[in-house]
Amino acid sequence: MAAKKTVSKTTITRKTSTSGTSSSKSSGDAKKAASSSITKDLILGSVAVLALTAALSYNFVKSTVVDMGFFLGDLHPLNTAGCEPVKGLQACEDIHIHHASGLAFATCGNAESRKSWYPPMGATNASASESAFQDKFVIYDITSGEYEVKELVGLPAGTDRVFHGLGVFERSATELTIFAVNHRRTGSVVEVLEYTIGSSEVRYIETIQHDLIHTPNDIVATGPRSFYVTNDHLHHSGPMRHVEGLQNGHGLQVIVGPSKVVKLSKNPLAETLPSAPRHVVDTVLFDDGNLISTGTVAAVDRKRGAMLVGTAFGTLGLIRCPIPKSA
Repeated sequence: MAAKKTVSKTTITRKTSTSGTSSSKSSGDAKKAASSSITKDLILGSVAVLALTAALSYNFVKSTVVDMGFFLGDLHPLNTAGCEPVKGLQACEDIHIHHASGLAFATCGNAESRKSWYPPMGATNASASESAFQDKFVIYDITSGEYEVKELVGLPAGTDRVFHGLGVFERSATELTIFAVNHRRTGSVVEVLEYTIGSSEVRYIETIQHDLIHTPNDIVATGPRSFYVTNDHLHHSGPMRHVEGLQNGHGLQVIVGPSKVVKLSKNPLAETLPSAPRHVVDTVLFDDGNLISTGTVAAVDRKRGAMLVGTAFGTLGLIRCPIPKSA
């Protein structure tokens, strides 16, 4: 009986030992498999991240390089014969023509100073030189080719003047209400102005400020106190503004480069040919940046045969051209 017990005990011991070895081996294999799976997932994840980063970087770098004027090939000006800068004006962001009188309203600044303070481009150095906050309100007579810089009568002394978009509403044939976006250091606002054709002064009436008008760009006037206004960014400043710029592919400030004016018109073929595009878009004026650099706005006066092109960051701020034949 003792021998049997010994054998039995030995057998049991051996079985227990074998079972433990098998369990340990299985556990090791499972750990190796799990580790291998994790490593494989990490590798695949890293490859995916690298591929995504490369794709995004390629698009960003390509967009930035092109925006900066590299690899554009040979640039040849188109329809710029007869174009002349209006001397004495820089950085004219917006132009609005009152066709009945032939007067063009423009807001112009200092090209160099805008590199320091111009919130639409992310430049927000509030300690910039005073020239950054002293934009001009200009009335240009298309018939005579002369212009006047108008003081804004009634505007509180020391008020920042960093103008952007303009909107004009005709209260009568000669009485105008002008809405001007102004990027003050205390926040972007809309200034309400009034002007009577032939008057020597532009009068400041009031300032409109609202939380919904946070990064205003352009204005379409619809009444003496009503207008549509566009916000060109979600964030006025801070880290998210830079992120937003990168997402849009415009993280860098591009202040010198080619300019193009295009014309969109209805395609007459679309009425008889269903497959034809509804609209036709043509380039009517192009410059390589030597005369018209980073043009931001164009206004046409057909009666007087003139096209005015504004350059928001150019030392030649307002360019007058004959209307191109294709326009």
